[in-house]
Amino acid sequence: MAGGQALDKQAWFVDIAPAIQFIFNSISRLDISYRTQLGSNMQRLSKDWFLLRFEYNFLGIFNNRK
Repeated sequence: MAGGQALDKQAWFVDIAPAIQFIFNSISRLDISYRTQLGSNMQRLSKDWFLLRFEYNFLGIFNNRK
């Protein structure tokens, strides 16, 4: 769960963001999540959205090979 409150107004929001993560060969990962609003009294541009992220780690790429 994530939430926030505006500093200049009495506005707030609470979101929920379930996610799943896949790790492949300990060097890459895939994150899939969906975030949606549970409650709010503020105007927002988007009340829900998807996230799809892929990361690949180049482990040992700068090692000196002799």
